[in-house]
Amino acid sequence: MIGQWKRWVWRPLRRYGTRMALRVWGRVPAQGYWESAESYWRHHPDQAAYQVLMPAHGETLDPPSWIGPDTTLPPSFYQREFAVPAAFCYRINQGRVASQYGDVIAPDGRLIYDGWDEPGRRPQECTVCTLPFPPAKLLNQTVGTIASVRGGSNYYHLLVDVLPRLYLLKQSQFWSQIDTIYVNRFVPALQKLQPLLHLVGLEGKKLFWADAYSHIQARAVVAISLTGLPGMSYFKPGWVFTFLRETFLSLAQPPEKTQPRIYISRSRASFRRVLNEPEVLEILRTWGYQPVWLEDLSFAQQVGLFQQAQRIVAPHGAGLTNLVWCQPGARVLEFFSSNYQPICYWRIARQVGVDYGCVVGQGVLTHPDQRQQEIWIDRRHLTQALAWLEADAV
Repeated sequence: MIGQWKRWVWRPLRRYGTRMALRVWGRVPAQGYWESAESYWRHHPDQAAYQVLMPAHGETLDPPSWIGPDTTLPPSFYQREFAVPAAFCYRINQGRVASQYGDVIAPDGRLIYDGWDEPGRRPQECTVCTLPFPPAKLLNQTVGTIASVRGGSNYYHLLVDVLPRLYLLKQSQFWSQIDTIYVNRFVPALQKLQPLLHLVGLEGKKLFWADAYSHIQARAVVAISLTGLPGMSYFKPGWVFTFLRETFLSLAQPPEKTQPRIYISRSRASFRRVLNEPEVLEILRTWGYQPVWLEDLSFAQQVGLFQQAQRIVAPHGAGLTNLVWCQPGARVLEFFSSNYQPICYWRIARQVGVDYGCVVGQGVLTHPDQRQQEIWIDRRHLTQALAWLEADAV
């Protein structure tokens, strides 16, 4: 009851009060922007340093192996060739960091734009260029930022955005200079995953837990390029998954009884649930599938569950990030609503050698945000999908 009161009453009131106060005495942190960190470095070599950590290269992915009948997926599902830009790190003396995105601001007051050309992240739309913030907190230290969009509130973004950026930061020539790591504040549901940062390796660094209105002035700021592609945050290059598997697969705690066929249920979630899940489960059980609620499992148990799974069925959700732990040759079937078919888990599956198929169900207008609409799966389509999923099954 107290938790619900905080979520629905206290936190919205606190956010509203903060916004009202900042309208009076806050200031917009950044005016204008630099096109890139490299551009700033070339104009101010005495104030900045720049290091390429991984060269630009190309990668190829296969399209989905099976798509439900009468289904047309977005064109992005059929792109095969990807030009991956270089991964880099840079240091700016007397820089600032602001917001939960870890936006870097140069001493001249301009945003160091990261090339993230998507709605809500173009330079003129960034919060540090549009909204008032409190005055910068002076931190006479070198601060390394790994904060990312939704990095502290979503399992997918924590694993494929935040943790890989910490890995890259450790490979840079600036690591030994860093005193404090600027990272997203974790929401309560993810706080149990904070030890993952230490498993990547913090080596005595302090942590600064950033929220929406964080704003600090540092002796120097060290930042890392994003892990996806400009304008394509759902594509992650192969090195991201190599790093995750090499770092965390050894933690795997497989279930006591082997579960080769699993169904990931979202029945306890507040959105994007399968409305006819009892009917879906009735069909899946005849094929040997067992329902699983990832909320009941520790991180190590989730790693172990997916590592031993051969066949996986799930509605779209962050739990499918665990595909990164699967063995090559496993198969996954993802459920979509008719209004929302993101590409992220197809691309994870293909990066780790997992065969991928999907069924587009009917989107049910239970939420104004189409990304959160519930899903209704047609019984006939599910049966056809399972025939593909089980073909040549071990």
